[in-house]
Amino acid sequence: MKQFAYFNRLLLILSLLGISVSVNSPCLAETVLQLPSQAIQLSLRDSTEILAPARAAFDAGNLQKAKDLLKAAATKSPYLPHGDIQLALWFFNANLQAKGTATMERLAMEEADQVDVRYLFAEVALGQGRYFDAWTHASAGLDAKPRQRWAKEYASHLNMLLTRVKAKTANARGDWQASMDLFGELRRLGYADSGADLAQGRAAFMLGDIDKALDFFRNAASRPDTNIIPELAIASMYDGQGDDEKTEEWFRRCETLEAQSAEGARLEYVRWLLKRNRSADARRQASRLRPSDERRRDFEYMIGATYKMEGDFRSAEKIFTRLHREYPDSFQVTNQLALTLVESDDEGKRGRALQLASKNVKAAPKSAESLSTFAWIKHRLGESEEAEKVFNLILRGGQASRDTAFYVAKVKMALKKEKEARLLKLAAKQSEGVFFNAFRVDD
Repeated sequence: MKQFAYFNRLLLILSLLGISVSVNSPCLAETVLQLPSQAIQLSLRDSTEILAPARAAFDAGNLQKAKDLLKAAATKSPYLPHGDIQLALWFFNANLQAKGTATMERLAMEEADQVDVRYLFAEVALGQGRYFDAWTHASAGLDAKPRQRWAKEYASHLNMLLTRVKAKTANARGDWQASMDLFGELRRLGYADSGADLAQGRAAFMLGDIDKALDFFRNAASRPDTNIIPELAIASMYDGQGDDEKTEEWFRRCETLEAQSAEGARLEYVRWLLKRNRSADARRQASRLRPSDERRRDFEYMIGATYKMEGDFRSAEKIFTRLHREYPDSFQVTNQLALTLVESDDEGKRGRALQLASKNVKAAPKSAESLSTFAWIKHRLGESEEAEKVFNLILRGGQASRDTAFYVAKVKMALKKEKEARLLKLAAKQSEGVFFNAFRVDD
């Protein structure tokens, strides 16, 4: 199923070659707008009709007839790839992965050095993270001669697609200079979009040219299909390098942006501070300005989280109770309210905590977060053995957060399993990331 899911994602990619997905494929209508040549656009609109008899034969199970008709269709259009590439895609689309793979491999044995075959395998390899293979296939495709029947525009378009694969591959594997050069070449060929802008921004940053990176991110932000804040992108890059000082510097630069962008950046800043367990700083940033109606809930949630991180459960309860009245179906709000209510001395509130946790487990039975909250509340209500069973499931899945490790340590201690409890407590203290129970880990 994993292989099929990946090839389903190839539908859009392969339609750039002029490949039809079905007789009435919506992919073609979307991708024709991305192609540089009016002649190629026209050919793609016509290709559905040209390929219709072959598709009908395929649907009827007459594969040999489908192959013959695909071969004949190629003689009618200078803008179609090899018929077996189309056939392989139809197999994948019909959930016949083995036949699709066999068709691809057979074609590779017979025509390994053809441009369209190399492009197909390059895209597959790139999508699967096999960067060496992607680079090798794309390079071979660029070195190969186009099929004689192809129009010059179509051959040029395929060269552009192969260059794009190499550019994306270089960026994905951290070959920053090659990425800059290849995306630059694509721009000279007339290809530029937000993905290219972001890739070059990332490459420029990694090469140490922050001003150029910012320019590329601004180019991306100016496009209608992208919703990024360039300064925030730089902050994210520094965060990825673990440079907290520079990250925070760029977060603060966002304060001078226009109101909507500045508020969005401030919300990300609050989240970043909370992840570093700087609750007081996070609350100060979250409370500094009155939020817009659109983001009021997010800022209030963050403020509630800061109180919970400091052990001020009454203040946190007030905020999460108010948010739960407004958003009763929010998983995160329900989860946080349950965790604050169980800390109360009021038995009614503690019972309500169990109800809320049970609701979240029912909605998300495989979520480590919902199970952890449910098990912790079970323990706080005196059912430590039942809680341990649930926590053991989480630990076996390898999804334990610092807070979950703390909770399990408390349960193990209650069950007199002191050695396990000490190890889990140590893991909670020494791990990295957000930790809401740091204030009481040594209690």
